[in-house]
Amino acid sequence: MPRLSWPVDGGAPLVNPDNPFGANPELYAPLGYNGHPGIDFSVSVGTPVMACADGNVVACGDAGTAGYYVKLRHDNLGCSTRYCHLSQWNVNAGDTVAKREIIGLSGGRPGDPGAGMSTGPHCHCDLWLDSEPTDNGFGGRVDPLPYFLS
Repeated sequence: MPRLSWPVDGGAPLVNPDNPFGANPELYAPLGYNGHPGIDFSVSVGTPVMACADGNVVACGDAGTAGYYVKLRHDNLGCSTRYCHLSQWNVNAGDTVAKREIIGLSGGRPGDPGAGMSTGPHCHCDLWLDSEPTDNGFGGRVDPLPYFLS
């Protein structure tokens, strides 16, 4: 089981309890998901967002509803992570990053570039496990919360 560090300082107390993994299926159904496909960290715009583990940047840019994002591949852990609703990203595809290296800054303020489909400032985190089927109703994503180090 991969063990991940928190993507923002503050850890579990910052996880938004109103929109956990799988919540609000009616909101996410038009996007093709059975509910919220990740977890949100309630942080101010401009909060440093860090890599949850050593990895390689596979993509970054504007993902539409997810806003500005960075996606990392963690070959040694058999998983990938994505960080969304950023105000900026500080890495490029092909870069190698270290665990807890700053990869971008949080955003999510509605109306700002990079916010995507957001109702307020936060950082959204997705997790894909190589062992998880992609047709699980969440685009292959799993709840990342159990994988974060306490």
